[in-house]
Amino acid sequence: MWGCAREEKKPFQRYEGPQEEIFDVGVKYSEKGKVNVEMTTPVQLRYLNGDKVFPDSVNIVFYDSLGTQITTVRSDSGRYDNAKNIYVVTGNVIVVSILKQEYLYTSELNWNPVTRKVYNDKPNRIVRKRTSDVINGTGLDARQDFSEMSLRKVTGIVTMQ
Repeated sequence: MWGCAREEKKPFQRYEGPQEEIFDVGVKYSEKGKVNVEMTTPVQLRYLNGDKVFPDSVNIVFYDSLGTQITTVRSDSGRYDNAKNIYVVTGNVIVVSILKQEYLYTSELNWNPVTRKVYNDKPNRIVRKRTSDVINGTGLDARQDFSEMSLRKVTGIVTMQ
């Protein structure tokens, strides 16, 4: 039957999901024509506000001025906060400083591409392969290539020679 009853309008629901989904993403950051950071991830979700989410593994490689890999970062996932211009990688974060033979294990790292600083307020563990030193601390400040790194609240065992 057809009638003249008013059709009830549903309230407008704004879509909050990703505006685009990109697969097999590779992003390179360069200065003066030389790549200094390269990031790869299987999936990138971009939102209307410019934020990006990397729901799967994130791999980052830092290069020196000669193009040699000096540091690698691996995490379970990540995101980019457009308003703050900050990248955040989370979940089983492992940083390998190739030259120093140091490994950093943590749950989260923040990277500011403008200041070129990496930091967190989380527990961190540094393992030095050359000396077998293990240093634990809460809070980290480092250069983006991890050539210099400092822990804030430090505990650990260090070999003195």
